[in-house]
Amino acid sequence: QTLSQRPSDVLKRVRAELAKGNPAAALSHLDRCLTISPQSSEVRLARGEILLQMNRLDDAIRDLETACRDLPDDEQARMLLIRAYSRRPQTRQKARDVAAKWIAERPTDLQARLVLAGIEFEQGRFDEALEAYSAASRMFPGNVESRLGHIFALCALGDYAAAREQFDEALTVNPDSDDLKLNLARFLVTCT
Repeated sequence: QTLSQRPSDVLKRVRAELAKGNPAAALSHLDRCLTISPQSSEVRLARGEILLQMNRLDDAIRDLETACRDLPDDEQARMLLIRAYSRRPQTRQKARDVAAKWIAERPTDLQARLVLAGIEFEQGRFDEALEAYSAASRMFPGNVESRLGHIFALCALGDYAAAREQFDEALTVNPDSDDLKLNLARFLVTCT
């Protein structure tokens, strides 16, 4: 019995293999599919994501660049490519450039701003991360992730008084946020 090699059928099998914790088998399905349908951007995207999880960065970047070129409006493809670029010192600037272009194209997109801020933070560029998280917090005051990023960047810079003020302000806007309450408790135990 032969299995269908249509991209949609292959992607279902890939999801099943990933759910079983078997990325190598999932990758094998995708590789077979690409020999038959090399132009399938969805298969390239799925393959790039798995390769990224396996830390096979050169192959992941190649597939994700292709997916982004073929699917220019796909936010997942763009986000995965940014993550792949940010893992290698020689391509980190490309990660920033792609994220900045995304923000320029969609200035009110929260996800693009959070991705850029996260890259800056991961790379120890805390002033830049603070600026990006602060901008996201101003644009989306009710977003807990941007608020926490803003607070973490302040802590990384050693400005604990400003971080405490940000906690108070964030809890005023989001009084029921368990994430804010948990992180405030951790902050009070470790930073005061």
